Formats: sequence, structure tokens, C-alpha cells
Amino acid sequence: LKYSNSGYALLGLIIEKVCGQAYGDLLHDNIFAPAHMTASAFNPPHAPNQATGYAASLAGPVPPRFARPDAFADGGIVSTTGDLAKWQKAMVEGKLLSPASLRLMITPVKDGYGMGVTVAAPFGTVDIRHGGRVPGFRADAQYEPADRRAIIILGNLDRESVNTLGDGLLAVAHGLPGTLPPKPYTVESDVLASYVGTYILTPQLNVVIDYQDGQLTAQGTGLPKVILYGQSDTVFYAKQVDDLTLEFVKALDGSISIVLHEKGSPDMPGRRK
Repeated sequence: LKYSNSGYALLGLIIEKVCGQAYGDLLHDNIFAPAHMTASAFNPPHAPNQATGYAASLAGPVPPRFARPDAFADGGIVSTTGDLAKWQKAMVEGKLLSPASLRLMITPVKDGYGMGVTVAAPFGTVDIRHGGRVPGFRADAQYEPADRRAIIILGNLDRESVNTLGDGLLAVAHGLPGTLPPKPYTVESDVLASYVGTYILTPQLNVVIDYQDGQLTAQGTGLPKVILYGQSDTVFYAKQVDDLTLEFVKALDGSISIVLHEKGSPDMPGRRK
């Protein structure tokens, strides 16, 4: 069992064939209408109140590089947080699925994944969740049936921060501290300038560190340039990249190297040319 966008598109075609009805009409008749999701639709014409998606860049939010055409059963729904809360409530209360089908959906089959949802218990109670992504947009929806607790975040900037925020809100709901962004930290200009250079991490990956106009930047091979912000004199992060920090390490002989720290991955060191 493995998540697959193409699998959902194929499933949509099968549903249309079996039911003899267009997929969007099926969604309306069997989900949107019964759950009173009046702000939801399948591939509707763009409306003035519909969000525009963006990608992150050095200069700020920009249109996504690849504009996705209308999706099919793998992501063509336009909705709101309020409507998605109605969907969660209708789902667990048996208005959309039979108890047997709901139980099958939320029973993990492999690696915590059920029939279209991830099922976990990070704080001791069952958490049913799934994220979503198309160019320019991110989504994260979680629901804890025991407490009828819903966390739904829709973002029109294509970054992992939506999922990070969802996890943080769930932690706060359980009385634990959430994850806050780093506090601003000022690094002296001569320290920043000392880090300039090209660092070799692997034969295929170099990171170029530059300092201009008071800003330290980093650019990996084949990747966009990002601004680095200090957490200390030696540790930096980029707002465009989540769960990744870059640390400068100075040896006794004065040479400088870097170490990339990424959550859930081994550290990756690199030496300066």
C-alpha cells in the first residue's frame, strides 16, 4: 500500500464508469450536499474570492514555476477550512460512510497508513490526518475523534510550514509547547563576510555562500538562492526551507567548513574550497 496521485486519478475514472455520473456531480451529491459544504466545488471557474497560489523565492512570494491545470480525482476540490470541518464531522458521524467503511478507512494497513488517511497517536489519542499539495498551495487536516478536535490549515504558499503549524497546534491543544520561529539574531558583518566561499558536500552538490548588501545567501547546485538568517553567530536558517539549518564550523587552523542539519536525516558536512 502506497500513496499515489495517479492511483486516485484512476480511481476517479473507475467511479465514473461504475456510477455513470461525472466525478464532480458525484462529489456534490454524495459529499458536499449531505455535509452542507456550500463553499466547496470540484474544479470551479476561478472566482475573485478564490486564493491565488504562490511559491517562495529570494525576492518573496512569486507565481509557481509550474502552473497545474485543473486536477481530477487527485486534487481538484476547492474548499474552505469551515467546509472541511463539516466534512470531518459528517465523516465520523456516519453521514457519508457506513460504520464498517469508516472503520476500514481509519485502520492502518502499512506504516500507519489506512485507506487514504494517516492514522497515528502522537499524544495518546487517535489522530486521523492527511496533507495535500499542488503548485502554489499546501493543506493539512487533522481530526481526533475522541475529543472531536479538528485542526485544518490551508495555505497559498507552497511550503512545509503549513504541516509544521498543524503539528504545533496539535501539541498546544494537548498542553505542550508548540514550535515557534527562531528569534531574530544579529550577526556582525565581518563574521558574515568570513563565511563567503564554495563548500563541497558531495561530488554533485556544492553550496555557494555569498555576502552582499548586508545579506548572507546560500545556493546549492541546481537550487534557488536563499537568504540565510542567523540563530547564532554560527547557525543559520532559510525561511524558504523548513527543518534545515546550516552551521559554520571553524577549526583550530582557522579553516571553515559547514554542516547541514536536517530533521530526520544524517548531518551532511562540507569543506570550503
